[in-house]
Amino acid sequence: MRFCPFCSAENADTATHCATCARRLPPLPPRRQKTQPVSTIGVTLPTPPSGPIAIPPSASAPVAPAPTAPTPAPVAPRSTPATIPPPVTAPALPAPGVDARALRASLV
Repeated sequence: MRFCPFCSAENADTATHCATCARRLPPLPPRRQKTQPVSTIGVTLPTPPSGPIAIPPSASAPVAPAPTAPTPAPVAPRSTPATIPPPVTAPALPAPGVDARALRASLV
């Protein structure tokens, strides 16, 4: 069985178009050949050495700590605080029923 990647409908392996949505199905990937299982009969594995395991001298030597990078000097804060501009507001509209031209003339 193959599944349509567009509508997820099941289709026959030999189908070239989906039976539900009629879209073209992508080609099937090539099948891998079956391999025979690997036999481990007759294979001998190495045996671990008997007795205590010797640790090389370089592994038991103390390790010196890594040098640290110099720390940078602290940066002084700004001497003047940042000023935030006031918010911009839209001009007030005249009340309904008030003549805008008369209002402007009275303000001038």
